[in-house]
Amino acid sequence: MGRQIVFALSAAVGIGLALVAGAAWAHGGDPSRIHACVNNESGTVQIIATTGTCRQGWASLDWSITGSQGPQGLQGPAGADGAQGPVGPQGPQGLQGATGPQGPAGPTGVTGPAGPAFPITCPPDAVLVGTTCIDKYEASVWQTADAALIAKIKDGTVTLADMTGAGATQLGLAIGDLAAAGCPDTGNGCGDFYAVSIPGVTPSASITWFQAATAARNAGKRLPTNAEWQAAALGTPDTAGADDGSTTCNTDNRAPGVTATGSRSACVSDVGAFDMVGNLWEWVADWTPLSTACITDLFGSGDWNCLAGASLTAGPGALLRGGGWNEGSDAGVFAVVGSDVPWYASSGIGFRCAR
Repeated sequence: MGRQIVFALSAAVGIGLALVAGAAWAHGGDPSRIHACVNNESGTVQIIATTGTCRQGWASLDWSITGSQGPQGLQGPAGADGAQGPVGPQGPQGLQGATGPQGPAGPTGVTGPAGPAFPITCPPDAVLVGTTCIDKYEASVWQTADAALIAKIKDGTVTLADMTGAGATQLGLAIGDLAAAGCPDTGNGCGDFYAVSIPGVTPSASITWFQAATAARNAGKRLPTNAEWQAAALGTPDTAGADDGSTTCNTDNRAPGVTATGSRSACVSDVGAFDMVGNLWEWVADWTPLSTACITDLFGSGDWNCLAGASLTAGPGALLRGGGWNEGSDAGVFAVVGSDVPWYASSGIGFRCAR
């Protein structure tokens, strides 16, 4: 089994040896450890070879050859950085792929409710009547090609001084003057003729329904419907034949004849429209079969009610409202006549506009 080294070791003295519990007859052959046998009675220790065995009555004993680890040494200096290698060449750019097909359109959103279809305020030349702007004054018709003046007419901001200062010509002051100036009874070709709502002028008359409708259109307006006219006229004082010739509605021919727009301070409706009773009969937009009879007045007002019967040989009729300067008690907010054709013209017939 090879040479053996024997020495005595007191079992009571601790020298860092690790005794293996129980008898061990063979060692594992681990060359990194010292192997020995210890006599169980005398405590004698016998060093044996790596592959040696202990006899009966002896216990095996192993301990590490390596001593305890010493303190860590000082860290050496850092090595120098190595040089950076060259950058490799850039690879070729890949081809751009084709554009894919357009995806399907998304569903159409739900349309919200429409906003109010009526103006909140009206231009200075008109008053608000329900959902419509009705001109404050009976219309005067003017001929002009001045672009700046026309813009003011359409805005409702034009004044009498603007009209005269720009050299505009008022028409509708005598039978046939509109046609002579290039605006025929049919309204065709009336390109430079404009309906204006301003105070202090003689309102235009001797005008057919077609000429009135064209002049209103050119000004960015239209003729009011019968219902719109009626709503605007309500509340206008009815003189019942007692016109004072100064402030009340012009119904009794005391001026005589037609008076200037807005000059009768007491002849104003609930909403602020002037001269809707008397002064001039006013065309409205509505047509009807030509009326042939006058019947009982509305509400006992005494106002003309000539919207009855229907001609089988003539027509159509276009409605006239309000009465004229010589109608006396027959004029009023309920006065209505359907017995005149729309191409009729008279010195007692004019109009006002709406938008």
